[in-house]
Amino acid sequence: MHNLILFIAWRYLRSRKKQGFISLISWFSLIGVMVGVATLIIVMSVMNGFHASLLNTMLGMSGHLSIQKATESYFTDYDPLIQKLTTLPGIQFALPTIDAQAMYSAHNDHAGVMVRGLEKEDMKKMPLLSSHIIQGNIDQLDHTHIMIGNKFAQKIGLTIGDSLSLITPEGKITAFGTMPRIKTYFIGAIYEIGSYEYDHHFIFMPLKEAQNYFGRQGIDKIDVFLTHPENLQSATQDIFSQTSQFLYVTNWKDRYASLSSALIVERNVMFIILTLIIIVAALNIISSITMLVSTKNTDIGILRTMGAPQSMILKIFFLCGSFIGGVGTLLGAVIGTILAYNLESLRLWIEKVFNIHLFPPEIYYLSAIPSQPVLKEILMICFLSCCITFLATFFPSLKAARLHPVEALKHG
Repeated sequence: MHNLILFIAWRYLRSRKKQGFISLISWFSLIGVMVGVATLIIVMSVMNGFHASLLNTMLGMSGHLSIQKATESYFTDYDPLIQKLTTLPGIQFALPTIDAQAMYSAHNDHAGVMVRGLEKEDMKKMPLLSSHIIQGNIDQLDHTHIMIGNKFAQKIGLTIGDSLSLITPEGKITAFGTMPRIKTYFIGAIYEIGSYEYDHHFIFMPLKEAQNYFGRQGIDKIDVFLTHPENLQSATQDIFSQTSQFLYVTNWKDRYASLSSALIVERNVMFIILTLIIIVAALNIISSITMLVSTKNTDIGILRTMGAPQSMILKIFFLCGSFIGGVGTLLGAVIGTILAYNLESLRLWIEKVFNIHLFPPEIYYLSAIPSQPVLKEILMICFLSCCITFLATFFPSLKAARLHPVEALKHG
């Protein structure tokens, strides 16, 4: 019985001259399901990659918690606080940090930059920074050598050993007003972490040199890195309970709440919109199966008069529609997964062949398209597609099964 059902369903799916239009609709339905599933997988992978890349870059360079003085501009006696913080459970390390704005001058180019002062040993504790140094090394940084991003170096034309001047308005106060401080530094190291903001605009120098250059006796803040970035509330409570100082503590969720929420909302909206492609393809399946049933009225009547039960008729037409939805889903999953894993290579090839720029980093803040396919999500998309297409197939198949043999033969 099962072999007969499969044989009849397969014959109905094969193209014939009389049913060429029906077959064409079936092919369009299959292609529609395939395109919908593939697009959904690619877009969801890119959204996952955006979210993960942006958060990893931000958390890897700024810390999970940021501690500032609530009553003063700077920390002065910060060493005891840092030693106490490192003994708290869940805290990996705490970094004294200076962040200040300055202007650079090199090769007749001038623009603003962010200068971050950190101890050299603390720079080595940050994996995202220490593992992405492409020229020089952190040990070369001192009171005359600094570290810049690779995109910044390429834009100006700098390399190891070249010099640039930093200018800050936080200079000496004289009788004629505040005189800007100007100092020439040499390039001791170049890094590239894949973030447009950091690779183009951030300069790193030793903490002592940053204090001397900006004329500060202390630090701006303490960046705290946690073992588990989600344990923000317990870590914050531990910090307040273990210190008597008046502190202002912010976490990464507060700092990047709007960005993270926007990405989540956009991801959900894109999922809903792209699911409509699969729904449209499912409607085409309904049309093709309905038309197939109308052309097979005689066959249905003959099968019923020969004793075929309603369940057999339902299974025959349900298999026809399920084949279209199942094969479309499978092909879409394979194509979508392959493209999701090779999206950056495809982008580079398209830009090279057509001489266009598809992914400007100054807009997206990333130097490459981040794609992160998730197996669980791919399986969920395939399951959703199968459910939609199978549901669309069921109703015209049920209509075919309920046809009375006499009515089927009369209108065959």
